[in-house]
Order: sequence, then C-alpha cells, then structure tokens
Amino acid sequence: GRVFSQATLTVPLCLIMGDEGRGISRDTLALVDEQLRIPIHGAVESLNVSVAAGIILYEIERQRHSTQRGNSQPAQCAEMEREA
Repeated sequence: GRVFSQATLTVPLCLIMGDEGRGISRDTLALVDEQLRIPIHGAVESLNVSVAAGIILYEIERQRHSTQRGNSQPAQCAEMEREA
C-alpha cells in the first residue's frame, strides 16, 4: 500500500487496524478498497496499534481541517492497514 499521508482521507471511511501479533485477517483484507502504510525508519520494527491509530487519526483530522479552509481534495474511499 501507499504511504498514508498520500491518501485522500477527507471522505467517510472505515479505519481497520491490526495488532502486532495477528494483524488483519485475510477475509477482512479482501473487503478493503485500499491498504495504507506508516513508514518506519531506524531501529523500530513496528508501532503499537494505539500509536499507529493516533498517527492516522491525526492525519485524517489535519486533512479534513485543511479542506474546511478551502483546500478541496478529490473524493475517494480508503481503509487503513497499519504496516507490520
């Protein structure tokens, strides 16, 4: 999937987050329109799911607040997956 900050997150969406151990089931992944990732640099192997959710929710709010100020973005639907 592409980097989360490159996705349009201003439309209604379903955010699906998996934990570090089991991730997201194949059945659930088969239903999503798009998988996004959070790039991780350095010695960190993965992010805690609550940290990943906070990063994604912040980006959703940032984009939606920016759109309300007149920076319109094209509509699309995106579901999220935390990069393992």
